[in-house]
Amino acid sequence: MEDHATEFSLRVTDDRLSVLLTCAVDLEHPEPLAKRILEEMRALGLPDVPRQQQLAGWLLETARGDPRLEDVPLVEGEPPVPPVHGKVEWAGNFFDTGFVIDEKTGAIDYRTRAAQNSVEEGQLLAKLIPPKEGRDGRDVFGNLIDVGKAKRVRIQLGRNVKVGDDGAYYASREGRIRWDAKGLSVDEILIIKGSIGLKSGHITHPGAVIVEKDIEAECRVQADGDIEVKGTIEEADVDAGGNLSVRNGIMGGGAHIKVNGNVHAKFIVEANIEAGEDIVVEREIRHSVLKTRGAVIIRHGQIIGGETAALGGIDVGQSGGVSCVPTVLRAGEDFRLAEESAEKGARLPELEAELKRIHAAVDPLTARQRTLSPKRREALSKLLDNVGELEDAIRAIHAEIDELKKASEARAKHRIIVRSKMYPETIFRIKDSQLRVKETLLGPARASFFKDKVELSPGIA
Repeated sequence: MEDHATEFSLRVTDDRLSVLLTCAVDLEHPEPLAKRILEEMRALGLPDVPRQQQLAGWLLETARGDPRLEDVPLVEGEPPVPPVHGKVEWAGNFFDTGFVIDEKTGAIDYRTRAAQNSVEEGQLLAKLIPPKEGRDGRDVFGNLIDVGKAKRVRIQLGRNVKVGDDGAYYASREGRIRWDAKGLSVDEILIIKGSIGLKSGHITHPGAVIVEKDIEAECRVQADGDIEVKGTIEEADVDAGGNLSVRNGIMGGGAHIKVNGNVHAKFIVEANIEAGEDIVVEREIRHSVLKTRGAVIIRHGQIIGGETAALGGIDVGQSGGVSCVPTVLRAGEDFRLAEESAEKGARLPELEAELKRIHAAVDPLTARQRTLSPKRREALSKLLDNVGELEDAIRAIHAEIDELKKASEARAKHRIIVRSKMYPETIFRIKDSQLRVKETLLGPARASFFKDKVELSPGIA
């Protein structure tokens, strides 16, 4: 029978960077324990196992203060040092999507955005912080832990932005800063003193537009930057490359509004809106079709009728109305993903057909390559190069589509919060499931996806 003092356990940590030993060391006879530990180390597949005498000496030295060892590192790998990716250090609070909050009352001032996006000529906009490479590690089994390369961030220069001698980015004119997929720009601001209507005509502007009054019915307004309307949008087509802010509300009437950034309005009625970021509404969304890659936020208002789809989830005060009009709320759904994936993959059929055609010509030649003349071998080599290029191009397109899907999944929130009341015919849709409210329910409550179906739970957490 083995002595009790030789009992031990070896445990490999989850990160595989340490082997921890727990045991009681017999200070007079450590060799039997050392022998058994070595046998276990070999069984685990650990490389570079020490000699028995060396391990026995280590046991005595380690147990000098206390013969009972508890999770003591016996073997340690080389911890990896993760890289530090480059980043943009902004010189101001240019892009805060929130609103100013009254410090005394805690009330949100929906008229004032927290961002300070107006800049002066020569103003510092941003600095690039360079990346710092990491260091690969090795686990206790000798396997490489690859930390990858540090990523360098780049800023594509847009209009009215210059790079200074110090490598920082400065505004070359006064205007409104904008940062999107096209790069960093300072937009010239076009101010319309009155309304956009018959007198002004349609507006197309390569910057930001501020309308002092309304955008009247049947007008078209397109701006590469932000559009700010201090009155109402009345059945007009609006296309904003930046954000859309409407002091009063949006009256759709069949017109279409497309916004690359955020949308803010007091109310939205019978509108068709597509947005790339959040849609924030103060009072109500009525009989409208809203699609956004951000969230729809109307915490103190109501959504009645229509269909609201938000990749980033929905947070509403009241859903539906006393007339029990169908009100569809969809969360975690990306309305642009299919279209963008199709655009990225548009060349795939052509490339795959070309690859198939070349393979039909190449494969028979490859099988009898040794019998080919030098001229035909050279032609075969060129065809094989084409095969490699086509395969690389196809892989690159699939990788881009995968990145689109990953980015969409990272933004998705499969959750709908109703803070006050849900009326009958409110329809919650998440993934491929839906839940129809059949009676008036009080909030707060949240609809989420659980066990392949939509469930309604009390509270908002």
